[in-house]
Amino acid sequence: MVVICVDGLGGHPDTTFGLLQKELEQDGHTVLILDTSRVQTHEDRIRLVLCACSKHPTEDVVLVGQSAGGSAVRVAAERLERQGKRLAGVILLSPAMPFGIPFMTMPLLRVMAGRLAELFLGKDIFPTKEEFGTLTAPLAPEVSGEAVAMRQSIPGREARTLAFAPPKFVGYTTPTHYIFGKSDAWVAPRAHIAFATKIGKHSKTTVSVLGSAGHLTLASENRHDVAKIIQKWIADLTSS
Repeated sequence: MVVICVDGLGGHPDTTFGLLQKELEQDGHTVLILDTSRVQTHEDRIRLVLCACSKHPTEDVVLVGQSAGGSAVRVAAERLERQGKRLAGVILLSPAMPFGIPFMTMPLLRVMAGRLAELFLGKDIFPTKEEFGTLTAPLAPEVSGEAVAMRQSIPGREARTLAFAPPKFVGYTTPTHYIFGKSDAWVAPRAHIAFATKIGKHSKTTVSVLGSAGHLTLASENRHDVAKIIQKWIADLTSS
């Protein structure tokens, strides 16, 4: 199985997916963590996923997306299916919402209020430690320092799209596992429930809700549990 991992806004792919990569490679899977450092628009992130998929035309592929990466793999799955190409599975980690699902939280609104000019102008935003920490809390103590220190600049044009005009949900039939935390401060948990329900009307969808996790489930105190959940789900795909 080829597992393609895509991070989100302001993250660091190796920090986000390092643990998962180690665990899945021990199971014999090939894990690719995509370099998102040159992404400027959401379409860039989607095309990055599609390009990675195109390099493995004869292999079973599972897409794993965190936040904006979750939106990107969801759109990629929809496009690939319309082209007659089938994925083995999609794993969504606290994905960014499609058009039509309200998702704002009070912490996000407060951060956005101080960044409205940059958002509307599509200027890149380098979040302060306080902003990043607020939106990604709670993080596991042993990884929080690295996650905050390794945060990246947020591409302004992509952030504007996801905040005000995200891609609509079309639907796909690929089996999906949806994972989010009850303490997500970036995307409201009620929005995750609504989106998972919508996806489930099109494809076989399982949902894992983590009681003490925030937006970055693979950097939370539950991160080892998340990795094991993903391991088992992929193993079940392989054996089915």
